[in-house]
Amino acid sequence: MLVHAAAPVLDHLRDELPDQPVSVVLTDQRGYVLDRRTSLDDLRDRLDRVCLAPGFGYAERFVGTNGIGTTLEAGQATLVYEQEHFTGPLIDLACAGMPIHDPITGELAGVLDVTCFARDAGPMLKAVAAGATRGIQERLLNQSGANDITLMQEYLRAAHRSRDPILALNDDVLMMNRTAQQDLNAQDQVRLLEHLRESPRRRPMSCELDLPSGARCRIYARQAPGREAGVIARVHLLRSVPVAAIMLPPAGPLPGIAGSEPLWRQCCRGVREHRDRGTWICVEGEPGTGKCAVVRAVCHAHRPDQHVRVLDPDEIGTDRDWWERMRTDLLDRRGSLVLRGVHLLTASKLTELTCLLDEVRTANPELWVAATLDPDVPPGPALHGLRALFAQSVTVPPLRHRIEDLDVIADHLLRRFTKRSESRFSPKALHLLKRRHWTGNVSELREVVHEVTGRTRADTITPADLPPQCTSQSRRILTPIESMERDAIVTSLSEAGGNRARAARNLGISRATIYRKIADYDIGDRPSPNGVARRRKS
Repeated sequence: MLVHAAAPVLDHLRDELPDQPVSVVLTDQRGYVLDRRTSLDDLRDRLDRVCLAPGFGYAERFVGTNGIGTTLEAGQATLVYEQEHFTGPLIDLACAGMPIHDPITGELAGVLDVTCFARDAGPMLKAVAAGATRGIQERLLNQSGANDITLMQEYLRAAHRSRDPILALNDDVLMMNRTAQQDLNAQDQVRLLEHLRESPRRRPMSCELDLPSGARCRIYARQAPGREAGVIARVHLLRSVPVAAIMLPPAGPLPGIAGSEPLWRQCCRGVREHRDRGTWICVEGEPGTGKCAVVRAVCHAHRPDQHVRVLDPDEIGTDRDWWERMRTDLLDRRGSLVLRGVHLLTASKLTELTCLLDEVRTANPELWVAATLDPDVPPGPALHGLRALFAQSVTVPPLRHRIEDLDVIADHLLRRFTKRSESRFSPKALHLLKRRHWTGNVSELREVVHEVTGRTRADTITPADLPPQCTSQSRRILTPIESMERDAIVTSLSEAGGNRARAARNLGISRATIYRKIADYDIGDRPSPNGVARRRKS
């Protein structure tokens, strides 16, 4: 949006000053050059030699005091002249920087910098930068103002008509009424925003949603009028279900698993109740959430002396011998059977399994069966027929919806791998782990903990002991090549003690490239190998 808004202003300024030895540079809020307009060839060549060009970073941490970096640090207009530049190659230049603020949010959007040779600098340098900045901010207001004003009007109408929590959001703005702030805790708000951003906005939506606090709500959402205006949502809390669940005395801990968040307790309680009643259930949840682990833990708590039979998809056959062996086993079994990943079975295997279970359910009431499957699986007649045998279902929440449990889960897994009761993660290491989205849920966390135990035998795990992928929080899903590139940068930074220039040399890339990659992958400060965080130097 910034580049689009600034382009006409920069074009106009270049046309107004065709023979003047000045260059107009536009950067983002991190100091990376987005656009540059220069009329004279000698100035353009000079700026190219000092890398004041699109794609390069000019924040102070990159090149020291300069018109762009100092403006970002001070948050106000600056004029840097000759020897005031920190870097020697810039001392023959004069730079006037002006901060560009988003007219709606007030946040820093970027910097407009007017640069010329020091011999040509004059009192009008800052005035030119200030005038162009005002023009850019006016265009930003014209571009975004209409949508934001429409969103605010719709939000006010919705808040006036209802006492329920009201949320309104688009790509840049979030509004919520006092009821939403009081009745929804921070995790519930994040879950709702995540759901609204992931849902299609083309038509009104009504659905029920479990919140991390244990509450259940119904969401009524619609798109605000206008293109890209945003979404208005009313949240009706269904208090009768969560309050009853939360007020119940907590059940005893289940063997082999950890967690105490409301959604997790509600899930464990549901499986327990169905197991006690002998009701066959489907346990649903994202891959890696621990569906099978929950069922096995409940079964062991119910009857520690009974074996839990877990049947994987590749064990299920359709030949006559398999049928007879499994039929005999299930008719004689007194305990629990877990059908893991039934959504992975072919239609023929599902049909055979359904027929077998239908017979066993009547002939052997002592057998309790639970089936695990991933959500959003295309139903299909064969899977629908199998699910008809299971009267109830329980959903296992993903790790990101019970992130406060991560501390105890990580320490639990660490002690399981190390066989030492004193093993634990340091608070700083846990903070880094909590920043991750954990798309692979507990299985992904288990892999990380296992890798950590291979890196160190220390009782306390520090950030330096974490694998590279845990020191960055990318805003998007990385490709395998990007993940390898990120890991190589993190490892090189660690080996270089945080010195970015040295790490870039070791990798065979330019300093500007490594800065750009660090920002793109959002790589945090990497501790030195001795566990002490070191300030990175350029």
